[in-house]
Amino acid sequence: MKTISKKRICTIFLALMFVALCPMAIADSSYPSYNYNVYGESVPVPVVYRVKQVIGNNVIGTSLKSPSDIFLTDKGELYILDSGNNRIVVTDESYKAEFIIDKILDENGKPVEGIALNNAKGIFVNTDETIWIALGADEAVIQIDNSGHLLKVLKKPTGNSVPDDMFFKPSKVLVGPDDTIYIVSEGVYQGIITLNPDGKFLGFYGSNKVDVTLSVLTSTIWKKFYSLFSDTAVENMENIVPIEYSSMTIDKKGFIFAVTATSENSMYEIKKLDPKGNNIIRVKSASDVSAGVKLNIGNYGDIEVNYEKGMKVDTKFVDVSVDENGFVNALDQQRGRIFQYDSESNLIGIFGGYGLTEDTFIRPVAVEAKDDLVFVLDSDSATITVFEPTSFGKTIREATQYFNQGYYEKSEKLWLEVLNKSTNYDLAYSGLAKALYSRHDYKGAMKYARLGYDKKTYDEAFTQMRKDAIRNNMGWICFGIVICVAVLLILKRLKIREKLPAIKNPKYIPVKEFVLHPFQAADDIKVENRGVLWHAVLIVVLLALTRVLSLGVTGFLFNNTRLELIDVNRELLLVFGLYTIFVISNWSVCTLMDGEGKWREIIMVGGYSLTPMVIANTINIILSNVLTLREGAILSLISAVATYWCVFLLFVSILTIHRYSAGKAIGSIIITVLGMAFIVFLGVLIYSLFSQFLTFISNILTEILFRI
Repeated sequence: MKTISKKRICTIFLALMFVALCPMAIADSSYPSYNYNVYGESVPVPVVYRVKQVIGNNVIGTSLKSPSDIFLTDKGELYILDSGNNRIVVTDESYKAEFIIDKILDENGKPVEGIALNNAKGIFVNTDETIWIALGADEAVIQIDNSGHLLKVLKKPTGNSVPDDMFFKPSKVLVGPDDTIYIVSEGVYQGIITLNPDGKFLGFYGSNKVDVTLSVLTSTIWKKFYSLFSDTAVENMENIVPIEYSSMTIDKKGFIFAVTATSENSMYEIKKLDPKGNNIIRVKSASDVSAGVKLNIGNYGDIEVNYEKGMKVDTKFVDVSVDENGFVNALDQQRGRIFQYDSESNLIGIFGGYGLTEDTFIRPVAVEAKDDLVFVLDSDSATITVFEPTSFGKTIREATQYFNQGYYEKSEKLWLEVLNKSTNYDLAYSGLAKALYSRHDYKGAMKYARLGYDKKTYDEAFTQMRKDAIRNNMGWICFGIVICVAVLLILKRLKIREKLPAIKNPKYIPVKEFVLHPFQAADDIKVENRGVLWHAVLIVVLLALTRVLSLGVTGFLFNNTRLELIDVNRELLLVFGLYTIFVISNWSVCTLMDGEGKWREIIMVGGYSLTPMVIANTINIILSNVLTLREGAILSLISAVATYWCVFLLFVSILTIHRYSAGKAIGSIIITVLGMAFIVFLGVLIYSLFSQFLTFISNILTEILFRI
């Protein structure tokens, strides 16, 4: 019995150790995996890619030194630009060195002087199996065959169309289906250099536009200002130029994908260029998703920007590749990560990073892709890491392919698998919404579209559901209209309103009267002392309530507010605070400008003037839940009319109660607004000083207590 008991204890102990160690043994990565939601916030997700193999010297069969680029052929052969060893290593499908090109030979088989591969930065293998190499420091692009014989040397093009100040330091090269040669050159901001097979300059391709940022606008304004006084000052100013390309690749259809190393606003750093050089990547618009704090529209790489030592650390793409299924892999050298996107620019996954583990890098410089595998070249470690998708990644890729091809029903089961593993994957919700929409399950489609912030699909499903509801209930709708009309006719015939007791209150001013007849109503407030103070305050209260309600109750299609970020107290304080500041500012200004308005009158006309906004908010809340996106202009029109009418009512009221002319009334309103800004500034300043004073007192008390 004792022996059996010991065996059982040992068995249980070993089992527990196995369970405890299993997670460490099967870990897919050494870093936390994440993705970005529609608001630009990083959210945890399961690992999408893991290491399949590390191709090093032991696998290749020869030692690499500071390799600068790789190229993966359709056959699975790797062309490694081994710059540190002044050679090209070509492997077979098992990544064993098949042959090495260490000399550039002329037509007689003799080494060519003046051409060395240690200055090479980019490599491309054409469909005819000729090799193109970008020699940055040598300011040339060469073409060789697999035996190393030199076929062509292209130097900086000449001609009237070539800018005199154009740099020619090629870092990347590729050849299109029409034999056009595309070259990315360091220091060239005009775009990608294009040459014909003979080396004649064809122009710049895919020119980047200048990022319109605050610094750019400020610099432009200053430049215009200085140009009025001195041309020399303008010449000495730093020129505003577009962002240069860092790398490019070509897909099976002949489209060129290009990336920029950096961008001031981190937008459109990946481009898919058509034959004319236009970016044809469909970028999500505000009608596709809910707007948020940092809505991901055309933003690639890491959306959350870090700062180190006061410097902005943003995404820096140095290479890009596209696989057979249209998935784009962009290499961020800033953080050593690979960002994978589908053909519609949806972020699939993020993997990699800096470190010393097999799934991280020291200095990644190039990326290639074939089938579902991703190859990343690390120059410092002289290795090529091969990543393969995890089961989670495979499911996403398969679902995405069906989704982008329009096979929504086939993708439904796959998207459910994705959500079972991670509820943070917004694309899965959108995929399910489209799948349910294709099955005419509009209610279910609306549910998942809302969860995925997919306004476009929600709008389509809502439109169809509304049509079905009207079609199925047309009889009841007509019956209701007939009943309403009949009731109105009966009331009119019976003259019910004439029999109701009249409200006799000499001070009472109906809201309708103030809104439709503001001159007379404001004059009654001034001359006859009409108007009830608490009525005006009540209108302000209603405005605050409708504003809060609009943030939470407005229909999904027209609501750009995150419910979890709504601060009711802040919104109420905003309405009441601005109203109070307006009253104080207007009274102060008009006192100095000989205005005849009293406190009571300003309070009342200020409140009454907000009536159209209260009405508009109420109507918009109701209509936003029954209108589609195409009908959204109605809401904008209502809000615009209400705003303009509020301003008109306020203008008339100020003009009347203060006994101003039209010009003086306009001037007083402008000064009132400036006074409101000054009051806000003063309030913020006092609050800041008071907070600092309290912090100072708190620190002193803490120090005293510590000494005691």
